[in-house]
Amino acid sequence: MFKKLDKKTKKDNRIYKGFIGFVLAALSILILLIVNGSFNQLSSYNGSISSVDIVFCMVSIITIAIVYISYKIGIASKFILIVIIALGLVVRILYAFNIESIPVSDFAVMYDTAGKILEGDISMLWGNEYIARFPHITIPTLYYAAIRYVFTNSLSVIKGINVLASTCNIFIIYKITEELFSDRAKAMAAALITALYPPLILYTAVFSTENIAMPFLLLAIYMFIMFVKRDNNWKILVLSALSLSVGNLFRMVGQIILVAFILYIIISYKEKVKSKLVAVFILISMFLIPLIGVSFSLQYSGIMEYQLWKGSEPNLTNIVKGLNVENNGRWNLEDEGISKKYNFDYEKIEEVCKNIIWNRLTTTPKGELLNFFANKYSSQWCVGDFSGAYWAEHSVEEDAIGIKFSENGVWFGQLFFVILISLSYIGLLNIKEVNQNRPLSLIYYIFCGYSILYLVSENQARYGFIVCWIFILMAMVGIDLIQKIGTLERDKLWKK
Repeated sequence: MFKKLDKKTKKDNRIYKGFIGFVLAALSILILLIVNGSFNQLSSYNGSISSVDIVFCMVSIITIAIVYISYKIGIASKFILIVIIALGLVVRILYAFNIESIPVSDFAVMYDTAGKILEGDISMLWGNEYIARFPHITIPTLYYAAIRYVFTNSLSVIKGINVLASTCNIFIIYKITEELFSDRAKAMAAALITALYPPLILYTAVFSTENIAMPFLLLAIYMFIMFVKRDNNWKILVLSALSLSVGNLFRMVGQIILVAFILYIIISYKEKVKSKLVAVFILISMFLIPLIGVSFSLQYSGIMEYQLWKGSEPNLTNIVKGLNVENNGRWNLEDEGISKKYNFDYEKIEEVCKNIIWNRLTTTPKGELLNFFANKYSSQWCVGDFSGAYWAEHSVEEDAIGIKFSENGVWFGQLFFVILISLSYIGLLNIKEVNQNRPLSLIYYIFCGYSILYLVSENQARYGFIVCWIFILMAMVGIDLIQKIGTLERDKLWKK
């Protein structure tokens, strides 16, 4: 009996090590593209370094030094964590309310539609109107409507909620890191990075519900890691899937994390097949129940015409834009006009989109296509603030902005990301730790999922914001390797 178990364990380890080895090898090429792109982006900002950039750098270095020294001299970890969270809260309040930002683009459509809904006009959720074409933004629209109904100063309230949600991320990232490494010092470092991370600060002034979705997604990941690492408590897994589903309602890309969870259960989870099947069933059912329940409730109540996951316009139109080589996969008038050109005939549009996608993939020279995907991938992920400054400052008068980050801070933001992505790349070399500490593989599964999604869909830096925190966790794997190398060298010196 024991020999059979040993064989099964060896086979399980062999499958896991082979699969995660392949994932890390693939990412070593892909993330190198991001490293190169982020360095090039930083170089392009070198001519615009301002005194504010220098101040931000100095303040960050001093803050890191103070936290490090405080931890080393034995100040209580809880007290340091509270200070870090308080710091993150203050920084977010100062930025969010230092700029009189307004809803623009999709955010403006959702906010304006929310106002119409309160007046009894739900036409934008029916037919071929914008929300009906893209019903995944229905919940954000209703969220704005609820805020506008309760509060007169709704924009300030939304910013305040963004600030609180973003501050919660600091604590949840702390708990995730502590759970992953069983190391309070690393958890403290991750919390501090999260508190100072530019995109998480800048987007508090942007009217995007990614701010609301993110804490729920992170909480789902934390509970999932708790489940697979030590608890094996089915209730925890249920809560994880429910939290993921709620986050998905506010930014409908949570299914990528769901797939990563399922992949982890299949490849990385050290349990019997029966337990794996039960876990997968719980994840899928608990994720779908809130989604389906909310969608059918809204449809049958007459608020919207289509289901949240399928509007009057096929999702393939997004991929058509994403595979437009001439426009580097970005939004363009030609592809945007397909639906109108074919009179919003769903089946016809779907057929046309399939043909366009096939033609672009088969008729574009292979070298040009490969170069397109490499450039698109790099441009999607290499912008350090994930266009947070652009969206916060968009259409805002100069005198309505306190510190204009796009001119006084963008270099600092890019430098911050360059350091983070470089540490993430170093983390790919920490193969022994990833082999031994299986929950770390979840980080890479999640990033691979979003990488694939944004490789084929419309290219916008802001789309990556929902998962920008992944670079903090990947960087911690790099910091872990550097720490181990430092300890090893120190031990060698002591032996000498």
